[in-house]
Amino acid sequence: MVGAEDVSGSRSLLAEFGLRVPASPVPTEGRWEEPEPLGHHRSLFLDARDYGAGDYKAGVILFAAWPVEAGSEDAEVLVRGRNENPVIVSRQFGKGTVVLIGDTCFAMNKNLEYVTGEAFEEKYENAHFWRWLLTRISGRPEWVPPREAAGHALDDGAKREKTP
Repeated sequence: MVGAEDVSGSRSLLAEFGLRVPASPVPTEGRWEEPEPLGHHRSLFLDARDYGAGDYKAGVILFAAWPVEAGSEDAEVLVRGRNENPVIVSRQFGKGTVVLIGDTCFAMNKNLEYVTGEAFEEKYENAHFWRWLLTRISGRPEWVPPREAAGHALDDGAKREKTP
C-alpha cells in the first residue's frame, strides 16, 4: 500500500515486481507527468451476478487513492477508480501473489470499521473487501461479500456462510 506522495521509498521494490505508482510531486526537471490524485471515494470491485449470488455490486472505500501501473501482461486490475484508472492490481510472482494498493492509508483504522465493531460510513465494505481479497490471492474458494444492509451485513454474512 502506497500512494504517490509516499512512493519514493518503495519505487525499487515495486519495480522488481513490474509495478509502479507515478510519483507526486514530480521533479522539476524532465518530462514528467503529474498523476491525478483520486482522493477519497468509493469504487466497485465485484458484481455478485458473476457468482450467482444476487443482483448487487460490492464496493470498497479508498481513503486517498492514486492511480497505479502494472507493466506486465499477467497483472490483473482488481479495482478501478475514476476514469477507469487502476488503483488496486495483483500479479502472480513465483508461488505467490503481489498486490499493489495505490493508497498509503488504505488499511488504517480511519478507513475500516471502528474498534467497537460499528460500521464505517454505515457499511463494512472494506472489511468485506479484505476478506474477498485474501481468499482470492491465497487460492482458497473465493468468498463473495453479502449484500450490504446498513450496520448488519457482517452479521448476516456470518450466518449464511459455511466456512470462514
